[in-house]
Amino acid sequence: MAVQALAAGAAADAAGKAAENAPKISKAVTDYQGKQAGIQSAKLDIQKRQVKFFGSIILVVVGGVIMWRLGKSLVKMLSEATSNEIGGGLSQIMNTQTNDGSTQPIINITQAKALADGQYSGMAFWGVTQFGQMYNALSGLNGKDLQMVAQQFGKRNKGVIKVEAYNIFQWYQDELSTGDLQRMRDLWYKSGLNF
Repeated sequence: MAVQALAAGAAADAAGKAAENAPKISKAVTDYQGKQAGIQSAKLDIQKRQVKFFGSIILVVVGGVIMWRLGKSLVKMLSEATSNEIGGGLSQIMNTQTNDGSTQPIINITQAKALADGQYSGMAFWGVTQFGQMYNALSGLNGKDLQMVAQQFGKRNKGVIKVEAYNIFQWYQDELSTGDLQRMRDLWYKSGLNF
């Protein structure tokens, strides 16, 4: 009996201690669950921030590409409008009387544009101006042909920091040496256009 009494006393003591520790255990479980909820909330917050961060980067990149393309298209449209609509400021150039007596060009507009593009590429890029090629390309033309080349050249942008639209003669004056410029003036004399 004494053993049973001891066992019953131990069981009662254990039950008392369990009842005493139950609030502590319940609080520990509640604290653990709260911490787990906090960790989950922090993970979701980090994920939201990552989505916002990468979304912002993608938005900036896509927006930049769109703005670059729109800007490039706008510059091209303005350049073409200046060149085509008013002939780059040279729309009446074909009405100028030539000094060689020519009244009709022997080249067509496509050829004149190709020659104008050749003059531009001979001067527009970094490095030495390709004067010999430019001069030879124009040397066989009559006055009206030269007028058409000047008209097809129109005005083309020059400069990096300060961009200005120059006609072919302004390009010559800015790019050619004094001697080469005089040779071009002599060549263009038959066109009746002085520069």
